Amino acid sequence: MKTKQIVATGLTWLPALLLTASALAKLAGAKPIVENLTKVGIIPYFPLPGLALVELLCVVAFLTPRTSRIGFFLMCGYLGGAGSIDFALHMPPIGLVLLTIIWIGAYLKDKTLFFSGSTKETRHEQHLSGFSRGPSLLTESAPPVGLPGSL
Repeated sequence: MKTKQIVATGLTWLPALLLTASALAKLAGAKPIVENLTKVGIIPYFPLPGLALVELLCVVAFLTPRTSRIGFFLMCGYLGGAGSIDFALHMPPIGLVLLTIIWIGAYLKDKTLFFSGSTKETRHEQHLSGFSRGPSLLTESAPPVGLPGSL
């Protein structure tokens, strides 16, 4: 395995394992987690088993190859929310640190998550197939739908 793949795999699995441990602690009703989430005000609105289920679903989607892209965005949303709560309450920004690790690992693993259609291979494949997204596709334009005179 190349070094880049090893680092990407490690940066993918580390946050996933930490979130899995967090979900299991929530399912077990760990006292520090209950106290912190009650202090923040989350417990009355979102019970622990539901929060643990959301974490586990994000992790499973992130680690499953077929759903890794949507899992990446779910993890970003979840950890962004966790990080914003940490930031607002002047706590260590653990959620934002995990989010940064996930972004670095995802970038090393698959750059197309961040730059769609801008790789050399994509441009080369478009050239070979004769397909181009250039302005020539826009020369025959119809009026926008919903505006007067567009019927």
